[in-house]
Amino acid sequence: MRTFLRKLIEHELFEKLIVAVILVNTVTLILEAIPVSQQPWKQILLGIDRTALAIFWVEAVLKIAAKGREYWKGWNLFDFAILLLTSMPAVGNFSALRALRIMRALRLFSVVPQFRFVAEAFVASIKTILATIGIITVITLIVSVMAVGILGTKHPEQFGTLTKSIFSMLQLMTLENWPGIIVPIYENASVGEALVYTLFFGAHFVVSTVALFNLLIAAVLKSIERPEGLSDKDIERIADAVAKRVSLKSGHD
Repeated sequence: MRTFLRKLIEHELFEKLIVAVILVNTVTLILEAIPVSQQPWKQILLGIDRTALAIFWVEAVLKIAAKGREYWKGWNLFDFAILLLTSMPAVGNFSALRALRIMRALRLFSVVPQFRFVAEAFVASIKTILATIGIITVITLIVSVMAVGILGTKHPEQFGTLTKSIFSMLQLMTLENWPGIIVPIYENASVGEALVYTLFFGAHFVVSTVALFNLLIAAVLKSIERPEGLSDKDIERIADAVAKRVSLKSGHD
């Protein structure tokens, strides 16, 4: 019986059915958030939502019966947590929990291989991302303290305190409203002051906005480019094996 259930849940049609249900359920939940004047439409959408929830529970039961203890790990735990969270009764003081149902769309990350691959690559790069965020935090604190000393007296509304300075430097780092911060600083500034400001903000832009942000992107791309655990020698062996197979196939042709 367990063998039959395992073949069922691993069948391509079963997987496509679950993906289709997730997509339909996501669309219905989005439509529910749009004000609809006709009450029957809301009842239809609610019926579709309940049907989708029942299918998800049937899927979970089938997988638990087929895999037993093997079910309780990895992406299955993620799916089951989402299922439990979005199955809570939304009545009385818990009516706001109805909004959590849209989280069922997150299941696409576990059932669609391409989504799962990118998600796993992102998780694998978490350590590098956290380290980069730590570097950004330290650098932001350093330049914020420097900005208080350089600009705090002349521009107290933006750099008068450490809190204001941090906020302004973060805005510059993300390029949010940067002309509103930079332009007033250069007004009525002497040539020497303008040179100091240019060197200060230019260095901050190059380090924080360009270098560190690109480092964050590179950390994720590196995990996507190379599966976790593969060394350079492993990749070379795989490449050699592929090359030999191609050459043998060409010889037979």
